[in-house]
Amino acid sequence: NNLFRVKGRYNTKELDLEIVLEDENAVYEVIGNENIKGNDVVTILVTAEDGQTVSTYYITIEKDFSMLYLIINTIIFAIIIPTIGTIVTNVLEKRRYILM
Repeated sequence: NNLFRVKGRYNTKELDLEIVLEDENAVYEVIGNENIKGNDVVTILVTAEDGQTVSTYYITIEKDFSMLYLIINTIIFAIIIPTIGTIVTNVLEKRRYILM
């Protein structure tokens, strides 16, 4: 089976691959391992010494966005909501002062 699946962080741009070939005379080419955006596929082509035999390996990258969601929720609940509450409170206080 030449299909592999890995999980990467939400900000993963490329995989850090260490490729070790059984045959030291074989060569390989990595395709699609730059500027990874989402569920991208990195392809590795391995060509045997004879120059004709090619094996293809596929690595699907699944990005894990849980940390990004945690950061966004933290910003919303720790900064934005309290700030809106402060603004509303200040506006209501000013209106009450004007009405007195």
